Amino acid sequence: MGHSDQKQPLFPGSEKRLSVRVVYETLLLVAEWDGAAFPPFSAFWEVQAKDLSATGVGFLSDREPKAEHLLLMFGNPQAKPIFIKARVVHRAILQTPQGVVYRVGCELLQRMTS
Repeated sequence: MGHSDQKQPLFPGSEKRLSVRVVYETLLLVAEWDGAAFPPFSAFWEVQAKDLSATGVGFLSDREPKAEHLLLMFGNPQAKPIFIKARVVHRAILQTPQGVVYRVGCELLQRMTS
């Protein structure tokens, strides 16, 4: 899996994405990850996924991820969830009527096993 690091879009007027993005509005669990041991379940927090592609995911979070890498948990934590190592490629602060929200885009790197 990879993300386009090109400075210019592949085609004029196109996005820099390598794959088609689809709307994917669901809850997702994320944890900051140091690349070594799996974080404990208590380290995960809930975010609102917005879009998904074969190479990346976008979500909204009340909490700003500080780490470069995250561990994403897709699915039910009690029913064989899928864990994906991801790299934060962009983040933006959004001011909403409910307060500050962070819009985060991640490159999907590798499926992990616990």
